[in-house]
Amino acid sequence: MKKNNFTFFVILLFGLSLFVSGSVPGNIDGYGKARWGDSKAKTKKRLALKPADIAKITERNNFIIVDYKDPESSQKQKKYEFSSSRLVRLHILYNKTPKRVLNTLTNDYGAHSRLENGVYYWTFPSTVIKHEGGAQKAVFRDSSFGTTGKHQDIDKVKVGMTTDAVRELMGTPVSTATASGGITYYRYSTGTVTFKLSRVAGVTKGGEVEKKEPKEKENKGNIDRVKAGMTIAQVEAIMGKPTMSIPFGNLLIYNYSTGSISFKNRKVAGIRKIK
Repeated sequence: MKKNNFTFFVILLFGLSLFVSGSVPGNIDGYGKARWGDSKAKTKKRLALKPADIAKITERNNFIIVDYKDPESSQKQKKYEFSSSRLVRLHILYNKTPKRVLNTLTNDYGAHSRLENGVYYWTFPSTVIKHEGGAQKAVFRDSSFGTTGKHQDIDKVKVGMTTDAVRELMGTPVSTATASGGITYYRYSTGTVTFKLSRVAGVTKGGEVEKKEPKEKENKGNIDRVKAGMTIAQVEAIMGKPTMSIPFGNLLIYNYSTGSISFKNRKVAGIRKIK
């Protein structure tokens, strides 16, 4: 009898350890029974199967908003977002403190992939999860939304938007570049977004960033010879043609393997070396 009790105890402990430790998914496609690409009609039909849990369903533009009845429920609201009649995002408002929301996401999806400006991201092949520290919500997004030409809409990028907001809208840029004065460039297939101090300062449509092949081999020490006030011709005489040039108004950025040189009104305004 004692042997049986011991065996049962060992099995129970093993089962509890599996329950507590859980497992981190290799991929998630949507959230719960919702799948990326679901139509509005399919989503409404699925929601209609659980009328007892739902206080109200509101359809507004590209959203289906679901409010839940139980004040003790872990979630207050779900907002299903559609683009071209397909589900692309799910906004969840939790009935938990921000700390508990972060703990829940960590328990369910493992350690976050990155932390950027106070925003936590979990990245899976099919889904990107975003949680702003201090907020009671999380956003689940189809990872393909904003990263392909079909979804990119550079017209929606507005002056003043943050780098995070642009990434959320447009996805990961094809390439990035930086310049002195807090200037950053995000290049997409549909155009280039220019930031100053992490906020959009301008948008250039049509992929107008100009790439050039260097015509002569760079001397690594040459960038030390470039001085403020030099003209473009003087810089090219020292450094050769840049690997990439990025125009923006009266500003121009030359990128080299050894650093970047920014011009204002066609004269050197800043130099950033790559160490």
